[in-house]
Amino acid sequence: MISLPLQSITDETVVVVLLFISFFVAVVLSLVVGVKGLQSYRVSNDRGIALLTVGILLLSGVAGSVNVAFTLFTAVLAGS
Repeated sequence: MISLPLQSITDETVVVVLLFISFFVAVVLSLVVGVKGLQSYRVSNDRGIALLTVGILLLSGVAGSVNVAFTLFTAVLAGS
């Protein structure tokens, strides 16, 4: 079994899996908000909406996906 680098109080794999699922859901939702922002920008051509969309994607989507990717990458390296 691969030991994950996350520490949990209960030492249960279920907690870690739920944490990864919640990160994944947050990334997907931020991408959905980004797509809706892009669609809104195309309709209105408002620069503020485009900047808001970029900010949302940078703060939640990119940060969340990098967090999950590095955590999984280090878990795989630690297991081998």
